[in-house]
Amino acid sequence: SMPGITCLDINPRDAKQTATGGVDTNVVLFNREAGKIVGTLSSHSKKITAVLFHPSQDTIFSASSDKTCKIWTPIEGGYKVAATLK
Repeated sequence: SMPGITCLDINPRDAKQTATGGVDTNVVLFNREAGKIVGTLSSHSKKITAVLFHPSQDTIFSASSDKTCKIWTPIEGGYKVAATLK
């Protein structure tokens, strides 16, 4: 995979959770307190240009150079794409 973080957000509801978007097309979720990756969200086909936690709900938004935005909602053990906006 190609190196490079292109964007970052800190969860306003839980400051130890961080999301990054990268050149490798993935959104990666980190637990800053533990220093560990806790999830990888894969669905985009080009680099991630923006990632954002919803301010009050357990939802993550991502935008990509593939000209889509995705809305990620929780499932057991991770997140799934709830909607893709083109």
